[in-house]
Amino acid sequence: MTAAASAPDGDVVELLRAMLPPVDQAVMTGDFAEYVMGAAEHSLRQGIVGWRDDDLAVDRPWSFAVEQIAVPARIWHGREDRTVPVAHGEWLAARIPGARAHLLEHEGHLSLVARLDRVLDDLLDAAEVDENGT
Repeated sequence: MTAAASAPDGDVVELLRAMLPPVDQAVMTGDFAEYVMGAAEHSLRQGIVGWRDDDLAVDRPWSFAVEQIAVPARIWHGREDRTVPVAHGEWLAARIPGARAHLLEHEGHLSLVARLDRVLDDLLDAAEVDENGT
């Protein structure tokens, strides 16, 4: 049993917050913290199957080669992310042709989600470029 699973409900947020880098701890407040915790609870309703499958996907061959991606791609990754190693973002950025990488200092995993407007604006820009061919 994990520490989070055995913690009283009121302590789970504090336990998870303590595992995060300071930049992610800072955004785990109010509505955003409620959203993240609700999503985490929902994702674990059927146990760890989804989490396990995500972790296994890192070590298994994908059904495509990232080097063959031919659409505009954006890589957003915080260098302080403790959930997904920044080396993965660097690996993707080095292999996807024409990818625009945003490997940001002083950002983590959740801090980027909390600033989703920046990511979405970049994706909209990529879609315009693809549509206009420029």
